[in-house]
Amino acid sequence: MEQRKEKLLIIGSILILVILLIGVAFAYLVTTLTGDKEYIVRAGSLNLILTEGNEITLEGQIPEEDSVVVSQDGFTFSVENKGNIETEYTVYLDDIELSEGETRIPDSVLRYSLEKNEIVGEAKDLTTMGANPNRKVDSDSLAVDGINTYTLRIWIDYDATVEEASGKVFKAKLRIEASQVRGEPVADVLLADSANNINTTDPDQTFITGTDPNNYIWYSGKLWRAVSIDTSDNSVKLVTQWNISSISYSSSSSAFEGSDMEEWLNDMSTDGFLGNLREPEKFIKMDSV
Repeated sequence: MEQRKEKLLIIGSILILVILLIGVAFAYLVTTLTGDKEYIVRAGSLNLILTEGNEITLEGQIPEEDSVVVSQDGFTFSVENKGNIETEYTVYLDDIELSEGETRIPDSVLRYSLEKNEIVGEAKDLTTMGANPNRKVDSDSLAVDGINTYTLRIWIDYDATVEEASGKVFKAKLRIEASQVRGEPVADVLLADSANNINTTDPDQTFITGTDPNNYIWYSGKLWRAVSIDTSDNSVKLVTQWNISSISYSSSSSAFEGSDMEEWLNDMSTDGFLGNLREPEKFIKMDSV
């Protein structure tokens, strides 16, 4: 009991300082969340809308008990799929660069709760979201015209010390990454098409043959033809239908290693082959020979 009184006296003695300095911290949170959004759409026909609502309101603006804060107003936003395909998405909470002279409140003394579609989540340490820039608020999938509505509450842990929180700020912004739900693998589609003649004489490769196979694939603004399927991992070997460059193979040797062709094929800049493909690290089998 004596320890409790002592803590109350300490909080009372720094009340004005806490209201001034920690109040500024949450004012910054309101400003940056409502004004600094990021949208990253990976692929497909997607149209995600991030709708902002009311701002964060703190009653006492001092470290508070979880049970008090989870019933207060928070920062509301919604994610809506107005595209024509099902969509997977992840919402992140990213740090914003501090101004000169500011010190960030460490995540270890911040708490949060997330309400989703009127279901209130339990209070947790902010560190359970992960570390910046990978603080994951939530991830889900949305059908066409689907919508998820959120309320995010963030507050200073009741047990935070003066040294940990007072005079410091927390600035953050929401970021959303979305991706198309993957359809059937290319290899499965090719193998199932009755227009293709499939040659399986090679135990490691399934070749697509015939006079007019249905093996056309459009990727990165180029037309390709599927040649074979590696049965070990279902990867598909493609060749371009068009001539896409005209360069000398090598100025000094007929070997591939060290040749001008090897350099151009592996060049990730806009002057090279890989640099002109969409996200080659995701779609290209980089260790293929």
